[in-house]
Amino acid sequence: MATIKALSLAILLTAAPLSLWGQQNNTVTAAPVLASTAATVRPDDDRPALQQRNPRYQVMRDDVLNISFPISPELNQTVTVQPDGYITLLSAGSLYIQGMTVPEVTAAIKQDYSKTLRDPIIDVDLKDFQKPYFVALGQVGKPGQYDLRYEMTVTEALAQAGGLTEKSSGA
Repeated sequence: MATIKALSLAILLTAAPLSLWGQQNNTVTAAPVLASTAATVRPDDDRPALQQRNPRYQVMRDDVLNISFPISPELNQTVTVQPDGYITLLSAGSLYIQGMTVPEVTAAIKQDYSKTLRDPIIDVDLKDFQKPYFVALGQVGKPGQYDLRYEMTVTEALAQAGGLTEKSSGA
């Protein structure tokens, strides 16, 4: 029975490539949806909801942001998003930014600094963020967490994790 499970797992893993990145890199684009069409969809419908293609990265805890003020360089700072989703800004206090995109963070920081600066010019760069990864567990040569640097198949992920062990193949 263990041999059949291992064999079916091996066939499944080698026969069907799995896109771990999803469809982010496809060149197919969706046609724009008219507002009237979107308005006719009711929440109780069983139809799938529309999803935005290539969504912007949302800031998460432990991300590092570089905030620069071209006109007021004394306010330049590098901040880390705290576990509760806040950052602490020089001369402006705390600001909740978890889940925002970088343009939204820039707008929120501008609004915060507009109390002390007139029409602040602010640049926000995402300096460090949680990189995509996959976890290989079970009967593999080197179980653990691995960086996902490109679109890869399950077979390639297994190879990176040291391949299947002898126990997994039923030998």
